[in-house]
Amino acid sequence: MLPFRDRLVRFIIVNLLIGMAFGVAFAGLVLWFDVAGLQRLIFSSSSPIPALALLFGSFMITFGSIVCGTAIMLLPSDDDPPPPRGGKKAKIRIGKAAPARVVAGRQG
Repeated sequence: MLPFRDRLVRFIIVNLLIGMAFGVAFAGLVLWFDVAGLQRLIFSSSSPIPALALLFGSFMITFGSIVCGTAIMLLPSDDDPPPPRGGKKAKIRIGKAAPARVVAGRQG
């Protein structure tokens, strides 16, 4: 259980952590599939730790912000109208098709 008592703070932190986990997974997939030769470039370097920290950190910040922002924007607000609760379910009358006279002509 998170130590935060405020539900909104807990909601934001949980969604941020979920997004960061997606970021770590996506950065891992980028390295696994060696996209644009990134894995070879990083691991053939004399110091791969800063490159890995930048790669994983940037993906964690990006995906964490996206998931957190999406979760906040999808929260219902107080001024939203209530959802529709149904209607009278009246039958719709559909009239018969009326013939229409069409004159065909040549274009040109």
